[in-house]
Parts: sequence; structure tokens; C-alpha cells
Amino acid sequence: LVGSGVTPDNANDILGVVDGVIIASALKHDGVWWNQVDPARVKTFMAGLRR
Repeated sequence: LVGSGVTPDNANDILGVVDGVIIASALKHDGVWWNQVDPARVKTFMAGLRR
């Protein structure tokens, strides 16, 4: 389980070697963990993942 540092650029590589990830700031407005979730960032992140 990876708990930090997961971004759209490295998610596929990380998911290839772990069972799960915790994603926070990569999905938040301005990349700041205490901000609200940014739906556009979520959409971009999910679109980049290999199924």
C-alpha cells in the first residue's frame, strides 16, 4: 500500500507493484490536500490509468 506521492504520471508504475494506493493532493484543487476534491483532476487521473 502506497500512502503518498501517487500522481497521474506515476500511478500505473506504482500500481504494478502494490495492492493499493491512497490518493489525496493529486485529486485536490491546486494539489493541496486540504482543498476540496477537483472533479477535473479526478477525471484526468482516472482516464490515465490502465485497466
